[in-house]
Amino acid sequence: MAWHGIPFPYLSNASEHLSVALSSIPKLIFETPTDWTTPLLTAAAAVIGGCIPATIAWRTFKLSSAQLQAERQEQQRFLREERIAQNDSLEADRQMQLLIAEKNFNMEVLSVNRQAWINNVRDLIAECCVVGTKMFDERYALNNKTEQFNNFMAEYYTPVNLTYKEVFEQFSDELDLARKNYNKTQEHLDFLYSKIRLMLNPEEAESSSIINVLFRLRCRGAELTEQGNTYGAVYGELRGDINELIDLTHACLKKEWVRVKSGT
Repeated sequence: MAWHGIPFPYLSNASEHLSVALSSIPKLIFETPTDWTTPLLTAAAAVIGGCIPATIAWRTFKLSSAQLQAERQEQQRFLREERIAQNDSLEADRQMQLLIAEKNFNMEVLSVNRQAWINNVRDLIAECCVVGTKMFDERYALNNKTEQFNNFMAEYYTPVNLTYKEVFEQFSDELDLARKNYNKTQEHLDFLYSKIRLMLNPEEAESSSIINVLFRLRCRGAELTEQGNTYGAVYGELRGDINELIDLTHACLKKEWVRVKSGT
């Protein structure tokens, strides 16, 4: 078979080349509708559809921010109040500790003072019992010396008879000494009696009874001069007063000791 050459025509001029190049460009066809309602509605719907979530998100963010700020303010307020409450509590605790310390100190001092008072009253009452008995015996001795002196003066002594001058002087000296001893003891007992009265509360039953018994004890010696009273009888009453005084003192000091232990 014979060769027929190239199967396509050969373009030899420029116009043909330009024609081929232009024919290879794709053709774009824009169709513009004459009714704009649909595109506008679509665009509006798209805008509205985008704005609604954005608005919801913005409002949600704003509410969350406001709520977060409110919670933060509430938390700060709570912390401030908590600090104030803690400071008040610390101050109250400090005041309470100070009050307790002061009360304990006062109780300790008061207990020491009351214990000293108990010891002092006990010693004074014991001394009263001894001094009261001593004064009673000295009063009895004074009565005997006085009676002996009076009998001697009535029976033997006369201004013109100086035979018993030495005996007279002896009786006189003994009587004077007995009187001085008695007066000194009586003064001591009166001091103790007054001191105990000042230390006791007369409104309390035990204290009032102690004062009354002390007064009886102080006056027992004077009963020896009463007619019909003997030394043994009056001394028995004196011992009864002393025993009663000791019992009353026990009750009074026990009551005070209970106060010391309880701190009231």
